[in-house]
Amino acid sequence: MAAGAVSRVAIITGAGTGIGRALALRLAADGVHILAVGRRETPLTELQRDAGGAEHVTPVVADVASADGRAAIVSAAKGHGPIDFLVQNAGTIAPIAALADIKPSEWEQAFAVNVHGPLFLLQALNERLRRPGARVLHIGSGAASKAVGGWTAYCATKAAFLSVYRSMAAELRPEGVLVGSVRPGIVNTPMQVAIRDADEAAMPDVSFFKGLHAAMEPGAAAPGSAPPSGSLDTPENVAAFLSFLLTRSGDDEFGAEEWDIRDASHHHRWTTRKA
Repeated sequence: MAAGAVSRVAIITGAGTGIGRALALRLAADGVHILAVGRRETPLTELQRDAGGAEHVTPVVADVASADGRAAIVSAAKGHGPIDFLVQNAGTIAPIAALADIKPSEWEQAFAVNVHGPLFLLQALNERLRRPGARVLHIGSGAASKAVGGWTAYCATKAAFLSVYRSMAAELRPEGVLVGSVRPGIVNTPMQVAIRDADEAAMPDVSFFKGLHAAMEPGAAAPGSAPPSGSLDTPENVAAFLSFLLTRSGDDEFGAEEWDIRDASHHHRWTTRKA
């Protein structure tokens, strides 16, 4: 970002691929400077290029699951003033495994990425976020409230962080910091590739997710569409919804309850197309 420039600033974790990348591009196009966080440098530099260069995106190669990674994010943020938006998007579905086959190290890593990482990143960014109007958005999942075979670790971590999010929202709201959570639906991201590649013995519903992918049609779920029924949504369409939540939803509603992209009651506020 050029010296002296005035711009809103967003930190997006998991920004190299999928929903994080699509949201970064969308917000950057609207004049928000993005601190794009991810574990791999190449996807982040490609994102910076596609967004128009260093004026729009600052790559931050860091693992949110580690203390060193979170320190690197805080260090990168120091040159950009107060943070307007923090999008907690980084996550893992691993291990996809039957209950009897989950290793303690895999369980601990799932919690490190999906629970400890976003919790302690928010804590580390405390000084730059604790101001009226700042918004924190957690990317949740329906898996927080339902059981899926092979997803024991994922369901447990998503349920755990849903509880953490609610505590964050209650604690920070008196200071004017708004904390929201959203269920983005089933989206065509690298996580879905891992699901389709899973062993059916460990995850009996693999064929269901393969069917959703096969049902996708070219041009379906373009940005501004109601989410499709019977197929995967696109990261770009989810990004249109998330952009609405971050930049256009009211303060009273943003953190009032968990948002769900499939809830038709809000579609008229951000969609421009019909499914």
